[in-house]
Amino acid sequence: DYKIEAVTEHFYAELKDPLKVIEGPLMLAMKHVGNLFGEGKMFLPQVVKSARVMKKAVAVLDKYMSKDSSAKRGKVVIATVKGDVHDIGKNIVGSVLTCNGYELVDLGVMCEAEKILEAARDADLVGLSALITPSLNEMANVAKLFERENMKVPIIVGGASTSTLHTAVKLAPLYSGSIMRVEDASVVAEACSNLISDSGEFSRKLKEGQRKLKEDFESSGGQAPQVLPYAQACQKKVVLEFKKEDIAKPASFDLWLGDHSVGELEKFLSWNMLYSAWELEGASKGVEHEDARKNLLKDAQNELENLKKVARPKAVWRFFRANSKQNDIVLHRADDKVLGVLHFFRNQKPTNGVCACAADFVAPRESGLTDCVGLFAATAGVEAQNYVESLKAQGDEYRSILAATLCNMLAEAYARYINEIKMRPFASCMGVRPACGYKMWGDHSEKASIWELLNVEKKTGIRLTENFMMYPPSSVCGLWLANPSAKYVNFVTIDKEQLADYEARKGGVDVSRYLSVDVVS
Repeated sequence: DYKIEAVTEHFYAELKDPLKVIEGPLMLAMKHVGNLFGEGKMFLPQVVKSARVMKKAVAVLDKYMSKDSSAKRGKVVIATVKGDVHDIGKNIVGSVLTCNGYELVDLGVMCEAEKILEAARDADLVGLSALITPSLNEMANVAKLFERENMKVPIIVGGASTSTLHTAVKLAPLYSGSIMRVEDASVVAEACSNLISDSGEFSRKLKEGQRKLKEDFESSGGQAPQVLPYAQACQKKVVLEFKKEDIAKPASFDLWLGDHSVGELEKFLSWNMLYSAWELEGASKGVEHEDARKNLLKDAQNELENLKKVARPKAVWRFFRANSKQNDIVLHRADDKVLGVLHFFRNQKPTNGVCACAADFVAPRESGLTDCVGLFAATAGVEAQNYVESLKAQGDEYRSILAATLCNMLAEAYARYINEIKMRPFASCMGVRPACGYKMWGDHSEKASIWELLNVEKKTGIRLTENFMMYPPSSVCGLWLANPSAKYVNFVTIDKEQLADYEARKGGVDVSRYLSVDVVS
């Protein structure tokens, strides 16, 4: 930091004007960083570090700046929408925008539409982030509110749950201003520049493309994937011969609690998660790419040592006697009293002639066998999240994002530990552990059943938001299926008939906003 201050003061002494320092050497350096990043010659860790240097340098110049001084390219408001607590992607985008000279206003996570609106009134652009499918509805609420208020500020959206098609079909028609999906951090600066400096041509082409996408989607009946009728899909279930020797035989059906240290979980970490989060996954793409991976790993290992001092990971898990009932798994006691029912979707798009459902891998009652499944929830802990937020408050965006990435890895490592060490010894196979809310268990509202059955919030401190997101965000929960034939179902597509049947089984509750499966007409 002292070097940043010394170099900045040197340029100020030479140029005599803080704006000239910002517009000259600082902005030229940031433009160079942005160009290298766009060309694939610089990587996210270096970009985020560069953004920190820029912020520190500008802070040094603040004392010389008049109140109306400005050398920014535009004011950008970014936020994770209501009900969503994930912000790693948002923070990375914020760093990239800072590198490119934008004035950044970060509203944080769980942001109400009204809060975003007020911050956007004097902004040049708004960026909305969302990880899970329910958050798409919140993005729509923001778009509708902006339209009611006659706002024209362009909006970019991003996150795992967003797509160019969804933006064109569901979001763009709600807002007369421009609304654009940005795929990743490498293109966000160019997108912002195009939208903010737009004379009308970029917006016209964007909307024209979105209209074409929407028309093509609707002309195909809004049903790109071909699906079997629900009744026919149910007839193509996975057919298994259930055997007593394949059923897990736990020592106890009691609730188990875990408070293992970071050190104990370290060997279960997946470092591929680190590279993926920082867009450095895959085989080496040259010396620079490999060096960036090595430096990132070194920084992550150093940060992990800090987390060992502050993080208090927690977990809870339990085995349950179980039997399947069509597309559901019924959990019960030894005396057959029902403890709960877990609901699942059946894929209506066959794979190798089969329409699989998670319940297919659990013995039905008519088999004469009582099967066994496991439920779990794990978190890096509230203390770890507080540490992440403290780094951000100190202005160290790089370490904050890095620590948040490690926290996600720790939560997943805990789930792997439970699977391999606490559940596997009682079974004939490793099994699969689908996460609740994703892919083969694609309803986030099912987390409510896990929370009730495991008393998750009291035992671990993980709480659910109104959209069934977990806080702290570095948390995971799911199901363990120990049948040797159990496989992950990575893409689930259903029709509205199945959705109606599913909602009826759940007592008539509307779950459409909580789904991560594809629903076609």
